[in-house]
Amino acid sequence: MFQLSARCVGSLLARRGITASGRVRAASHGHEMAKQEDMSLPMYCDRRDVPLPDIPFQRTLSSPQLSLKQREGGSWKELSMDEKIALYPPKPHTLTEDWKALQAKRMIDMRINPVEGFSSKWDYEKKQWKK
Repeated sequence: MFQLSARCVGSLLARRGITASGRVRAASHGHEMAKQEDMSLPMYCDRRDVPLPDIPFQRTLSSPQLSLKQREGGSWKELSMDEKIALYPPKPHTLTEDWKALQAKRMIDMRINPVEGFSSKWDYEKKQWKK
């Protein structure tokens, strides 16, 4: 089995640009520094495949928002419709009827899945759905 001494490991890490702290790593040409993110905190990123991240939309809440958050833990029958809507961010624009119609038109124009799928149900000569 291959065993490395502490001196060899230290030398190998130094050549790879890895420091003992693990917080800052020097680039191979010596003049750039790359900062490593703190991975113990949840990170927020807007992604299409994960539309509702695990972390809150806002990190700091005002006093009315805090009181509403405390009331959220109780009975939802006591909350008005406006308070329920205020608890969550607005519906994404991709769920509106206008957006769905534009996406359907785009799929028809691109002739998506013309044999058995979406575009197979569209009559391109009459410009209407097949009956």
